[in-house]
Amino acid sequence: MVSEITIDNKGKATVTWSEAYLDGVAFKGNPLATAPVAPASFATANSSYIVVQSTYAYTPVIAGSFMAPMTLADQSFMLPRDAGSIPCTDC
Repeated sequence: MVSEITIDNKGKATVTWSEAYLDGVAFKGNPLATAPVAPASFATANSSYIVVQSTYAYTPVIAGSFMAPMTLADQSFMLPRDAGSIPCTDC
């Protein structure tokens, strides 16, 4: 899922847009409803940042007989370089 979060002049974070992907293709999944907690350096008033979240259902191949399947998840935060925000025209 790729989302843009906007911080207002009071420091409140809101989701500007959010788009989910499945196997690299955008789909009408559940978009991000609330802004995740970002590192403090990203919480600058009147700014925005991009957050990417991913999950993967992993089933061990070799150790599958004694290890249960697990969900791997991670998120990454990025700041736009040459713009104050990044619009999403089809979200």
